[in-house]
Amino acid sequence: MIVLRAPMSTDVRAMAEAWYRAERRSLDEGYPGGYPREWFWMDSVEQAEEQWTRGFLDAQPSVHTWVAERSGIAVGFAQAGPSEVDDSLGALRSLYVEPDAWGAGVGSTLHDAAVAALAESFARAELWVIEGNNRTRAFYGSRGWKDAGEFMHAPNGLPLARYHRLLP
Repeated sequence: MIVLRAPMSTDVRAMAEAWYRAERRSLDEGYPGGYPREWFWMDSVEQAEEQWTRGFLDAQPSVHTWVAERSGIAVGFAQAGPSEVDDSLGALRSLYVEPDAWGAGVGSTLHDAAVAALAESFARAELWVIEGNNRTRAFYGSRGWKDAGEFMHAPNGLPLARYHRLLP
């Protein structure tokens, strides 16, 4: 059974580990021939832990964060709130699941909670995904997100594709 709850300070390490392993695996799968080292913008779980401490525990009140637990263990997290570029849009800012829990419904549960929360304040939402991450692009596509045909590079050069959707 998957349980969603608000994050606590004791979750930061698990959230950092989930991000680190999921991001690395996504890059490895999306770019099997290799990718520039700077695309993986945090060198360690400790660096990710520092980032998530600021990003999640100190989030603005308009930003919602969920931790997903399975059998009492944190295995994923999501964060949603206003778009950082367009206040009229909601944004699914993060959704990461431990690779060992992929396919077990954790991502879907987090996704559905984020979309429901966004629908309370917004008519439309956006998200950005690693351009070569076909697994994640298919995940969002199967949940009503449409490829907007827009691309950008993150500050570290990582190519990102924009998705959008109408909210229920």
